[in-house]
Amino acid sequence: MARAYAALRHGEIHGLVAASRVDNSSCDATYEQELRRLRAVGGFLHLALDATRL
Repeated sequence: MARAYAALRHGEIHGLVAASRVDNSSCDATYEQELRRLRAVGGFLHLALDATRL
């Protein structure tokens, strides 16, 4: 994740794609914190799978 945030800050990438939410964290608070961190550096997280169907 540290390399991803560095790449976001340097404009090398614009966001992250994960297969599902649990690839980031199954803990609600941790997941929300990561989303806030991504947005703070101008990034995004796109989930490839609908977590409600897993």
